[in-house]
Amino acid sequence: MKGLFIKDIALMKHNKRLLMIIFLTVLFLLMSGMNSSFLMGYMPFICCILTMGTISYDEYENGLPFLFTLPVSRKEYVKEKFLLGFLTGGAGFLVSSVVTTVMQWVKTPEMEFLQWFLFCGCFLIFLAIFLGLMIPIQLKYGSDKGKIVFLGTFLILIALFYLITNISEKLSLDLGGVKQFLTGISDGQFFVGGILLAVVVLGISYYVSICIMEKKEF
Repeated sequence: MKGLFIKDIALMKHNKRLLMIIFLTVLFLLMSGMNSSFLMGYMPFICCILTMGTISYDEYENGLPFLFTLPVSRKEYVKEKFLLGFLTGGAGFLVSSVVTTVMQWVKTPEMEFLQWFLFCGCFLIFLAIFLGLMIPIQLKYGSDKGKIVFLGTFLILIALFYLITNISEKLSLDLGGVKQFLTGISDGQFFVGGILLAVVVLGISYYVSICIMEKKEF
C-alpha cells in the first residue's frame, strides 16, 4: 500500500497549477471577506476531488490492468483510495478550519468555541459522506460518467425532498411531531448522530467499492 501512496502523491504533483489556483482563490476570498462557512468547505472538498483525479489517472490508457499485475490486491487499492481521501481532505480541513477559526475569533472575540467546533465538525462529517458517495461512483462509472451520475443523484435527492415537503403541505399532513422531535435534539446529539451516519455511509461505501473492483474485468 505504501507504493500506492507514493504513486498517487507523485500524480498529485502534476496538479501544481490547480493547487496554485486553489491557493490564489482562497487568498482572494480571504481578502474579500467571504463568509467563513464557504471557506471551511471549499478546501477540503477540492482536496477530495484531487483524490478522485488519481482514480482517473489510474484508468488512463488501461493503467489498472498493469497496476494489478503488481503485488497489489483490489481490496488494498480501495482501502488506499479511502485513506488518501481522508488524508488529503483532512489536511485541507485542518488548514481551512484553523484559518476560519482565527478569522471568526478576530471578528467576534466573544464567540462560543464549543458551538464553533461543533460547526466545524459538521463539515468533517459532510466530507466523509461526500467521500463515501463519490469513491464507489468513480470506481463504477469512471471520471466523466461518474460526475454525471453523482450530479444526477444529488439532484434526485433534492427533488425528492422538495416533493415530499410539497405533497405534505398540500395534503395537510401533520408533521408537528417530526418538527418537535427535531427541535428537541441538542447540538451534541445532532453531532453524534451525524458521526454515526457518516460511519454507516463509509462502511457501506467501502463494501460496495470492494465489490465493484472485484467484479471489474480488464
